[in-house]
Amino acid sequence: MSPDFQIPLGFSGVLAAIACLIGGAAWFADGYRVLRLRRALAALRERPLAGLREGLVRVQGRVSLVSPLFSPLGGVPCAGFSLEVSDAAAALSGTVRETRPFELRAGDDSAQVEPDDSEWSLPVTQEREFAAGEALGAPLEALLERHEELSWLRRRGGALRIVERALLPGAVVTVIASAVHGAEAIAEPEIEWARTGTDGAAFAVAAAVAPSFAWRLESPEGFPTQVLADGASASRPLPAAWRTLGGVLGPALALAGLLHLAHVAGATMAGGR
Repeated sequence: MSPDFQIPLGFSGVLAAIACLIGGAAWFADGYRVLRLRRALAALRERPLAGLREGLVRVQGRVSLVSPLFSPLGGVPCAGFSLEVSDAAAALSGTVRETRPFELRAGDDSAQVEPDDSEWSLPVTQEREFAAGEALGAPLEALLERHEELSWLRRRGGALRIVERALLPGAVVTVIASAVHGAEAIAEPEIEWARTGTDGAAFAVAAAVAPSFAWRLESPEGFPTQVLADGASASRPLPAAWRTLGGVLGPALALAGLLHLAHVAGATMAGGR
């Protein structure tokens, strides 16, 4: 080992060596994954839905609703929305967001976008200012009450400014995500069959389950799905370059721990002779 990096002998030294071994391996895994992700994102080019393949992709299409929400201010169906709530001076603010899965379509091709662990860059669809004490309406009041910061902001009693951003059906969006091709079972309706015998009774059985293959766009490991509407830029930059250092320093740290464990084992064996 390097003279600048010495782990003390004894029980505490063994624990430190084990920590170095485990931590170094984890650091290397993170650094290697970040390096691969940075390279993949930097080289990513938009591809059509018709040419979709598994892995990290950048695709564009139109939004088709699967299970719609209704935007709080506009009251129109949408795949998701965010509300930016602030006081009159914009000194205090908070954001609430709700999303649902939606279908990305381009001609006859489609893929379902999963909203878990995602970041959406959306256009402003509505803006309203509410005077102090003015009623917001039951749906909006209930929405703010579910979020502690916004509920506190409402209880202060001052004027509020609310900006709504919503993803509307038909909107053109770009999605950066991991494409997964999987089977989805679809159960056919039950078919009634006549029972053999003289009682004339019947029984029903389910027909064979037919697999239907569909594309899903979900979050790649270590990077949130990006949903970019109306030409918006990515809201999340590339993972920090310094994290790639784990690809070099991680193995060195693990090796230091391993060498120390070997040294302790050798000293123990020599002392037992």
